[in-house]
Amino acid sequence: MQQIRHLKAGVVGMVLAAVLASAGTAAAAEKEKPDFTGMWLGSEIGSGPATVNGHKSTSWPNPAPLTEAGKKALANYNVKTDDPPERCLPWGFPRDVVFNFYPMQLFQTKKELLMLFEYEPIPRRIYTDGRDFPTDLPPQWFGYSIGHWDGDTLVVETKNIRGDNVLTTDGLPQSGQMHVTERFTLLDGGKTLEVKVKAVDPVYYTKPLELTVYWARSDVEQHEFVCVEGLGEQINAPKDAQDDSAEE
Repeated sequence: MQQIRHLKAGVVGMVLAAVLASAGTAAAAEKEKPDFTGMWLGSEIGSGPATVNGHKSTSWPNPAPLTEAGKKALANYNVKTDDPPERCLPWGFPRDVVFNFYPMQLFQTKKELLMLFEYEPIPRRIYTDGRDFPTDLPPQWFGYSIGHWDGDTLVVETKNIRGDNVLTTDGLPQSGQMHVTERFTLLDGGKTLEVKVKAVDPVYYTKPLELTVYWARSDVEQHEFVCVEGLGEQINAPKDAQDDSAEE
């Protein structure tokens, strides 16, 4: 009987040790996840510095693999009336991650990665708490993003993206069926952030669009950026028209 008690106690001890070891391993793994928190500065695709810390960003495929609907949408595009920023509306997603001339600040917690851009101070939230995509939300400028870890890389899936936005100032279209996958990875000892982007949109493209952008960790500060609706028209209008408008 005494021997059985010792045996049971030994088994319980082994199980408890295994549970504690597993918990310790999980905690260590959680603690070791890369931390993206900080200020990041990149370069706009097509202008500015060609590389970030020696890494060269790429751009969307040119020519783009457009469907017939995509060709029609591009042909009908007018930058002055169809480009949201011309009306002080957001750049939206995935455009904001590609247009990386302005500083981006990241805040990382166990539940989410929060992205703040200087150009348009609208937060983008990437949830990492294991939730699923909602089914009752209207399309959003930044869509709805859910992330999970693949080793040291944060993989982000984004759906529910607005279809009345464009991928580029030149008018590459995007539809509400677009599904974007990003892979966030720290390079160079944490000094460089690599973001690989893959956009799938069966309405406007015959195959996925892919590019890679790089951000450098920086001590630059973000400053206030305000876009006032109608300001572009005021600046471009004749002086008399501006004066008349100002008096109204």
